[in-house]
Amino acid sequence: MVPDIDKSRYAGIWLRLKAIIVDCVILLPAWFYVIFFPFKSQIDAATGAVGILFLTGVFYPILFHTLCGQTIGKMFIKIKVTQPDFSKIKFHHALMRSSVDTVFATIYAVIQVHAIYSISITQFQQLNAIDRATLISGATPHTLSVISSAWTLGGILIILINAKKRALRDFIGETVLIKV
Repeated sequence: MVPDIDKSRYAGIWLRLKAIIVDCVILLPAWFYVIFFPFKSQIDAATGAVGILFLTGVFYPILFHTLCGQTIGKMFIKIKVTQPDFSKIKFHHALMRSSVDTVFATIYAVIQVHAIYSISITQFQQLNAIDRATLISGATPHTLSVISSAWTLGGILIILINAKKRALRDFIGETVLIKV
């Protein structure tokens, strides 16, 4: 006979969402910097956009999850990523857990760089921050946005239908999210 799972130990959608909101508030200055900084050259803009994208979207979660099992948002909300036996995760767990996000970040980075270089240097220098952001966001194919949204919604659905409240990323990374 399989023992009952203590479902109250696992963090569900609302705790995850609260942690994401805290992380977004913390990372917001970096995002605003890239959007509103008056880059003078395309190489600076591309480097800034890709750098911030990877720092905030890839390295931040992998580094914090590897070192302490929590991003700052998760620390604030008091939830933690662990292995299913509640032991500390290792680098490969954090890497695998973030693998799909890393693929999306890479695709978005290529699109951003292509968009930045799709216009002449003269046109680029005439763009204000909002126009530059519009150029980059307008270059993102609708299909990619749909796939990204499907990944997010699929993760939410999986959390709702399994006892340990694991998202797709948790299955990929062999992790669970618990209350601490």
